[in-house]
Amino acid sequence: MRWGVFSYWANSYWGGTVAAIGGALVLGALPRIFESKRPRDALLMGFGLGVLANSRPYEGLVFSLPVAVALLTWLGKRRGAELRLTLRRVVLPLAAILLATGAGIAYYSWRVTGNPLRSPYQVYDSAYDPVPALLGLPLGKVLPVSNPAVRAVIQGDVFLHRLSHSPVGVMEIWALDVARMWVFFLGPLLSLPFLLLLFILPRGNSPRTWGPPARFLSGASIVSVCGLATEMRGEPHYAGPMACLLLCVFLLAMKAVRNWGWRGGPAGLFVARGIPAACVALLAIRAAAGPLGLSVKPSWFLAWYTSNPRAPAIARAREEAEELPGRQLVFVRYDSYFGKISPLEEPYEWGWNSPDIASQKVIWADDLGSAENRKLILYFKGRNDWLLDLGSWPPKLEPYSHAGGATLNSGRGFARIFADGTSRACCGGQ
Repeated sequence: MRWGVFSYWANSYWGGTVAAIGGALVLGALPRIFESKRPRDALLMGFGLGVLANSRPYEGLVFSLPVAVALLTWLGKRRGAELRLTLRRVVLPLAAILLATGAGIAYYSWRVTGNPLRSPYQVYDSAYDPVPALLGLPLGKVLPVSNPAVRAVIQGDVFLHRLSHSPVGVMEIWALDVARMWVFFLGPLLSLPFLLLLFILPRGNSPRTWGPPARFLSGASIVSVCGLATEMRGEPHYAGPMACLLLCVFLLAMKAVRNWGWRGGPAGLFVARGIPAACVALLAIRAAAGPLGLSVKPSWFLAWYTSNPRAPAIARAREEAEELPGRQLVFVRYDSYFGKISPLEEPYEWGWNSPDIASQKVIWADDLGSAENRKLILYFKGRNDWLLDLGSWPPKLEPYSHAGGATLNSGRGFARIFADGTSRACCGGQ
């Protein structure tokens, strides 16, 4: 209800739910292995580790370290026949699926990069991204980039890297990351049990008085948070692997609050039942946000209920281009776009293509100036050329020649997008 219905975790390329599923499989298999030593639980843990390795490798590795330590500690206490049974029923299936996952990743890297030990992500980083992913690493060579969307992202990351050179700057980065995480994962409603614990926990309470599950979950959460703190930029989907940890800690807090009484009344029981009920109510309100005219646009950070605020305009522009007669080539001009979005908002991609670009009815390209655009127009001859200028809002398609571009496809049919959303052929042509 909170993270996987309306949020960008389930409705964008960035995702988050895949890594969250991987983390849940790993964490959920651990106590089951301890209890039953079943091969299927070891296979589930291995599958979860494979999901983490292919979705969020760094954060997944950090998340898995406490699990590995707990598993090795438990394994070190086995002796004799029990050890042999554990090796056969737990270690062997887990090692088999991890080896298969490693072989698959190595084969994929070899087919893409020519080196089984060099991933496509590493090739991209070395070629295009001068900003390291982790704090404290040196800045690479900043190459000139003509694409305005890519240039804006790199400039923002370079600013963060310069900010990280001072202790105050690092604290600012961490504060920004904490704010992002809190708004998305907890917000005021799910923070309530943690706030109540400050008042209802007995004096002298310490981790020593907690049970083994609570100590493990708290320690594993601290390890994951420390791993996230080393990253240059923190987004909620980066913390996907530890979503299950957060849920477990939240439920432990709810369990502690449930037995709390205030002035002779079952206040804790009311809270424990009221929070899930409030989540259901908020989900219903969010589902009805469109008809009710409620705003779900993010002000500063993406929350569980926010959608891409520019998605409707993107969808309309793409639908209008698809409805035009003939084959189209659309240039997207971003220059004025970046002044219209928050500095904390990632620039959305407006045009994307399928793997077989030439077969598409509409080809989308970034506006790189008349000289570069001319090369593309020559390459894709026989198409109608359009410009989608994001400087006007809502943006509308207009013929490239009318927008100041020198079209090479004169004499063909253009269509004009009118204010009422209709398109009509003009200028004759095919």
